[in-house]
Amino acid sequence: MTRPKILVIDDEPEIREILTELLGLEGYEVFSAADGRSGIEIFEKHNPAVVITDISMPIMTGFEVLKVIHEKSPKTGVILITGNGEATVAVSALRDGAFDFFDKPVDFDRLTVAVKRKLDLQRFDLDKGQLQVQLFQTMKLASIGTLASGVGYELNSPLAVVVAYVEQVREVLDEAPIDVKTRDELVSTLSLVKKAAARMQATIKHLLAYSRQADAFDFSDVQIRDPIDKAFLFFSSSYQKFRIADSFVLPRDLPPIYADVGKIEAVFVNLFSYSRKAFEAITDNREKCVTITGSLGREGFIVLVYKDNACGMSAQVCRQLFEPLSSVNDEGKGVESGMPVVATIIEAHKGTISVSSEPGAGAEFTITLPVYKEATDQKSAVRSNA
Repeated sequence: MTRPKILVIDDEPEIREILTELLGLEGYEVFSAADGRSGIEIFEKHNPAVVITDISMPIMTGFEVLKVIHEKSPKTGVILITGNGEATVAVSALRDGAFDFFDKPVDFDRLTVAVKRKLDLQRFDLDKGQLQVQLFQTMKLASIGTLASGVGYELNSPLAVVVAYVEQVREVLDEAPIDVKTRDELVSTLSLVKKAAARMQATIKHLLAYSRQADAFDFSDVQIRDPIDKAFLFFSSSYQKFRIADSFVLPRDLPPIYADVGKIEAVFVNLFSYSRKAFEAITDNREKCVTITGSLGREGFIVLVYKDNACGMSAQVCRQLFEPLSSVNDEGKGVESGMPVVATIIEAHKGTISVSSEPGAGAEFTITLPVYKEATDQKSAVRSNA
């Protein structure tokens, strides 16, 4: 197992050597430097997890070292030590981003506790990131499984058309001779066959593209109607079968958003999937409908309202709908598995999502997303969050 790396920076040789030896005995790989400038060079070469630095040093002070390291690697823990002992120095150090602060002579037991605490926090943050990636993969696989039935509906109708028209072509070919009129009919029939086949190919191609989306986010300016229409391709036939009407009211002058088009498409795939399942639980003769409306909200954001009139959810389900791995049930039905990843995607886009619903009264999801001109100013923040 790789040993955690610690860097000790102190211009006093005795302190530097003692700390290096003691931390080495604790199982760490320890580097040392006699001044801030050489300490920064060692930091850039070895990327230690924790840096312990004196404040009062020639060439570079500990505060200057802290600033450089914080800019280069915000997650690195910097612990400052000083012989000054003033409370104002400690407050200043913590305010500037130091993880902890110790007076000289340093209590080594307390120092090692601080080092271990920082390493534990770093490991937790790494594990959390890995779990988020695993969660996204799991949810994506679940949504792809849901899409299978939608694709089946989508492909069955054009396949039936292909088979029927091929039979017609065969019947025509059995007749001889073929006059001009018959030839025209044959050409027209083959055109319909080609169109139906192209529809199947487009659906299959789109499913493959969706299933192969990279986990990394790829941001660009996106017209919100594009991912919504692409997501609905998977459900148009099944919505027709279950007689679910759809209405997308999105003004033409709605500004583009700064987004990953594939990830936003995944959001609406999950929403359309949720509604279809919710309508399956309806036993009355209500007219089923899904609507999406868009408008320009507060400065720099668009507001999307996705609404259905299906079976709805209880207040408890609404509260836990976006929580990862939630096991809450509502009258025997589990929480829609794709919703936690929906929330993750919206959060990565610096947007918000909320839900309001009542049993039997449908559900309403409100989504806000930053428009392109605003999000451009936030590119770095959005990309690092993704």
